[in-house]
Amino acid sequence: MAKSTRIVLGVVAILAVVLVILLIDGQRQPSDEEIINQRLQSMENAAQNDNVSAFMRSVSSDYSDSQVNNTDQLALLLHRVLPSGGNLRITLQDAETTVDGPHATTHVVVLIQSTDERNITQRSVTVTWRREQAHKWLVFPIKTWRVTSAQYGSSIDPYLGSVPS
Repeated sequence: MAKSTRIVLGVVAILAVVLVILLIDGQRQPSDEEIINQRLQSMENAAQNDNVSAFMRSVSSDYSDSQVNNTDQLALLLHRVLPSGGNLRITLQDAETTVDGPHATTHVVVLIQSTDERNITQRSVTVTWRREQAHKWLVFPIKTWRVTSAQYGSSIDPYLGSVPS
């Protein structure tokens, strides 16, 4: 191949990469609240489908709470709890998120019930988030939010309100 042909192909390749980056970067960036709501939805779907790996994608590598000290313990706990064989329905309700710089807090009610709608359990949960760097398609840097901790409130009776735990 001639030297001039290689140069032209190189310039075309560089222009194509620049065009792709501009197209991706030119898209409207979702707000922090939208990103967190998307993360909550993906966590709910993962829990619903007994998919611990998908759930853990939304958890920061330095996660810790009053029940577990790290992500390994959290994953182990989820592996014990989630394999319900489709017998549990997990729903997140009334999520309210407050963003404060690189940190955010979501107050949400977690509803767990069997598919025959028995054994209803509701619990208020406060989720703490941190903005972290991630990559789209392993190349393009993007901001994302991951869970760094969770605090579990009292059980909620759907008819009476909060019930001490």
